[in-house]
Amino acid sequence: MGRISKVWLQVDLLEDDPSEASEVTQLIGFEPTAIVSCGFSSLPKRGSWVCEFHNPEAPRLEDDVIALVHFLEGRTEAIRRVAVRYPTVIVVHINDQDWIWPYEPNGPRSGGFELSSEFIHFASGAGLSVKVHFFCGLASGLKAGQAGSSI
Repeated sequence: MGRISKVWLQVDLLEDDPSEASEVTQLIGFEPTAIVSCGFSSLPKRGSWVCEFHNPEAPRLEDDVIALVHFLEGRTEAIRRVAVRYPTVIVVHINDQDWIWPYEPNGPRSGGFELSSEFIHFASGAGLSVKVHFFCGLASGLKAGQAGSSI
């Protein structure tokens, strides 16, 4: 199984409106890999314009982070234009299943990643925040010490 952790550029739309997603695409100058819509029953749906960088065969999450920087670095002005109108962040999604020790799958998980100075310089220069999302791969309903499911 390849690496599950990944990175993406996310633009949060103000509403769940396809015209907003089209506007972001026009402003930023490239197509998203996904447009996501979600919400709770008591709240209006919200949409997100997402451009994901994920190579599951790359050995390190840092490889995806650098691929994102190299793709976006020539588009900094366009990203700034979008970020002025819509909340825009770089999301680093960490899945702890990437750090399962093969000899002790029910044991502790430990790992890490590095945000390079190149990445920090780019994010800062583009006016972007970085959101780090940690995900535990244990399936719901399992007790501590039991193996989680594969994604």
